[in-house]
Amino acid sequence: MFFLESHSSNTPSKRTSKKATSPCSVVDQQNAQKLNNFLKEQGYLHKEASTSKSAEHFRLLREKDGYDDSLIGSILQYYLDHFGERWMLECYSTKAFREKFLAIVRHKEKNNPDISPEAKKVVELLTKNKHWPKGSDQELPNAVQISMNNIGKWFNKFKSLNFKLTEQLSTFPKQGSERLKLPDKERMEYHRINNAVNYMERMKQTFWWTPEKFVYYWFLEFHDGLGKWDEFNGSLQGQILTTTHRRFNGMFLDFTVQYCGNTKRWDELKEMIKGV
Repeated sequence: MFFLESHSSNTPSKRTSKKATSPCSVVDQQNAQKLNNFLKEQGYLHKEASTSKSAEHFRLLREKDGYDDSLIGSILQYYLDHFGERWMLECYSTKAFREKFLAIVRHKEKNNPDISPEAKKVVELLTKNKHWPKGSDQELPNAVQISMNNIGKWFNKFKSLNFKLTEQLSTFPKQGSERLKLPDKERMEYHRINNAVNYMERMKQTFWWTPEKFVYYWFLEFHDGLGKWDEFNGSLQGQILTTTHRRFNGMFLDFTVQYCGNTKRWDELKEMIKGV
């Protein structure tokens, strides 16, 4: 039996009411005015912008995107302080600022991070009774913090890989006589993993295995060589520690040659770490 569809008053209407939005805060309006005034001074705003409409994008940053006023204010100031610099994003409206907000946050983390107590301690040690020529001491805090962030991430990957390989090694028979009974392929895999673990253990014993110590000696070595570098212009940008830096690779290549007789083990380790 078929029934006619009921059209009672309980049936939801297809009409949708416009969702009410909360008003912009005083801070939203102040941020909008600050950015608009700056853009006008720089010649990028050729007509008076509506503060209420502009502030809407700061309200959305808070209420929809979930950022608090403190972070929004600090990132806005960071953007204004570094406006026009190489690699800084271009935002010629409050709408564009909201759209690129997270990218600006990442830019700050990469290029002008907050200096941690550990990094401040490293800088203190590096500048104690040491002369850093041509204003390079002013760049040292940022360079140290960024270097610590970079090597810290690499150390974490190294530790994760070391743990994973050690776990894999524990699945093989402990007695050498038992391992001899394994198929050739499994026996070769055991030796590959065992060699990698032994190599990594020797690395941990040889190098300064905390970001603070590693970065301290990294910049100390650079400073000690400054007396022979007449062309040094004071910039530490090229000395920031990255895992692709020529000096970083050279350090581990030299170690690997001394320990293994060739560079193969280091090349293999770099590939394994990429996969972590």
